Amino acid sequence: MIERTLCRCTPPRRCGGVLALSAVLLTLGLALWTALPAAGPGALARIGGLIPFAAGLLLAMRWLARTYTYTLEMHEDGSIDFVITERLGRRVHVVCRVDSAQLLSAVPLPHGREGRAAARGAYRYVNAPRPSAAWVLTVRAPDGGEGERILFTPDARFCTALTALLPRNEAH
Repeated sequence: MIERTLCRCTPPRRCGGVLALSAVLLTLGLALWTALPAAGPGALARIGGLIPFAAGLLLAMRWLARTYTYTLEMHEDGSIDFVITERLGRRVHVVCRVDSAQLLSAVPLPHGREGRAAARGAYRYVNAPRPSAAWVLTVRAPDGGEGERILFTPDARFCTALTALLPRNEAH
């Protein structure tokens, strides 16, 4: 049972470009669908109008309708969990829960090519397509092998609370 929440962070979404691109694709797809004939040789092109519509809808669902919240929760027995909650419309569910004893390191994601390489293969729980200040959290694998990585975008207060939970030689 959860005793209390230690720290919570819901980063703002900065998706103006995604909103504009999604709106253009949705409009283009809808315009093609309504402008082209429903029968004859133009019918195939009409079906092709669904491609930009679907792309705009996918962009909107991925980057505009979905948000992530990061939380540090303390249980009655004193254990602390790092929890990521996803909100998609009215639906809210936990997508990641890690015991703090399993946390290995948390480092800021570098910019540029090094950052893209470090983020490759990580689980992405970010609210923007290209976050400006992302962190990579490394979690001990259950089988003792190489750790899993989680990409997320906490604020400074959450980073301070999270790094206090890490082993002393691994916190950055």
